[in-house]
Amino acid sequence: MRNLELKVRCPDEATLEIVEERARQNKATYIHTLQQRDTYFNVPSGRLKLREWSVKEDARRVPSRVEDYNRVQEAYENGTSGALLIAYTRPNEESSRISDYLISPISDPKTFLPLLTTTLGTWMIIEKTRVLYRYGRTRIHLDRVIEIGSFVELESEFAGASSNEGVTAEHEEVKKFLQLDVFPTIAYSYSDLK
Repeated sequence: MRNLELKVRCPDEATLEIVEERARQNKATYIHTLQQRDTYFNVPSGRLKLREWSVKEDARRVPSRVEDYNRVQEAYENGTSGALLIAYTRPNEESSRISDYLISPISDPKTFLPLLTTTLGTWMIIEKTRVLYRYGRTRIHLDRVIEIGSFVELESEFAGASSNEGVTAEHEEVKKFLQLDVFPTIAYSYSDLK
């Protein structure tokens, strides 16, 4: 599968809320708010991560105290949740770039995580609250990443599109109405920023 992706850093959460309001004003559809934990594994090329997630409709901030980490952990075990194994390659470029990826649902992450950790070793764990909107083929991620900061990430999907040019045009349209050109672009994964 393939996306056109862009990641920018917001100076603070207040700015992230302004971007969210721009998304709503331009008819982007709110999907849900998620708590996510990505465990990255040591691999010879590309990236491999286990993403554990849970829907948390009232989550609008990243836990900042140790006690809150336990609450986030509990959210993975209760309510609407799941896990995905994601392998991807993407150039480290400070612009919109192509990401090639494969995804597989994991039915039992509690046994799968130790299996991969023992076999490959864990490189990094990233935890975040993600507010997800959709505009056409583009997913708009409003991320509050623990110990790293606030970010906006766009993922415009090529799968099933009638033309690559249409996906690229929509990606540029979303960048424009969110006014993302005023923010510094990030070339790297969150795992490289911690």
